[in-house]
Amino acid sequence: MSSSTTRKVMAWVPLLILCACPQSYGEGYDYEISDYTATFELTDKSRDVFVHLNIVYSIGETPKSEGFKFVGRHAVEELSCTDDAGRSLSVQAVPMGQTRIEWRFPPVSNCEKRIIVQFKLKNAVTWSNGEAHLKADWAGMFRIPVRKAKYLVLFPATMTPLEGKSVPQRWQKITVDGRHGLEFDQTPLRHTGIRVAFSSPKTVGSGTGSDATDWFGFVVALVALGFVALVVKLVSWAKRQARSSQGSAAWWSGGCSGGTSTGGCSGGSSCSGGGCGGGGGCGG
Repeated sequence: MSSSTTRKVMAWVPLLILCACPQSYGEGYDYEISDYTATFELTDKSRDVFVHLNIVYSIGETPKSEGFKFVGRHAVEELSCTDDAGRSLSVQAVPMGQTRIEWRFPPVSNCEKRIIVQFKLKNAVTWSNGEAHLKADWAGMFRIPVRKAKYLVLFPATMTPLEGKSVPQRWQKITVDGRHGLEFDQTPLRHTGIRVAFSSPKTVGSGTGSDATDWFGFVVALVALGFVALVVKLVSWAKRQARSSQGSAAWWSGGCSGGTSTGGCSGGSSCSGGGCGGGGGCGG
C-alpha cells in the first residue's frame, strides 16, 4: 500500500471510532437541530469549495453554549462563525485526522439558536476518469436528531452536473442568484453524505485523489478495526484461560498490558450511554 493510501486510511480511523459505537440517537442531549442547510459553492478553475453550514438548534431547559462538526480530512481556511444577529462567535478548526470545527456562544435555554459557519475546504474537488467529483460524506452526520435538512451545491458557468451520477439521486435543479445548482431536501435528515459528479475544465482536477481510492481506504480502515477488535478479544480470552489453570500460565506471555480490552473505543470506553470519544458523534 502506498504512503498516500495509508494516510487516507488512517484519516478515517478517528471518525469511524467516534461514529461506530452503539448509542441511542440523541440520547442524553436536551436539544436537537430543527433546521439544517449545508451549501457548497464551487469556483471556476479551483479545487477548493466554499462551505456554509446554517444550523438551527432547538434547545430545552439545559443551557447550551457550544457545538461542533467534523468536516472530513481536508484543510480548512477562512473560517468564521456568526449567529442570526450577525454577531461574531468564537470558532476554531482542530485537526484530529478528520478536521473538527468547534464554536462557542453565550449559554441559552428554552429557545432556538441559529449558528452560521463558513469556511473554505481545500482541495475538496477531485478528478477521476474524466470527471470532477465533490464528496462530503460528513455533511449530514450528527449525534442528535435533525428534523429538516437541505443540501445545496452551486456551480459556476464552466461546470455542469452529470445526470445519474450523484448521491442522493433525487436532486432538484435550481437557480440561485443567477447560478445553476442542485438542491436536495429531506424531512427528517436521512442521507448523511453527498457525492456530486460534474464536468469541468481539466485545470480543476489536475491534482491527485479519486473516489475509488477514498472508498478503498474506507474499506481497509473498517477491516483493520475489525481485525484489531478480534485480536483484542483473542488475547483477552487466552489470558482468562491462562489464569484459570494453575501452573499453565507459563505458556503465555505478552499481549495487551494489564490484560484489558478497550472494546475498540479510544480511552477504554464501553461504547454505552453516549458513545466514546468524549461524547461521540460527528456533529452537535
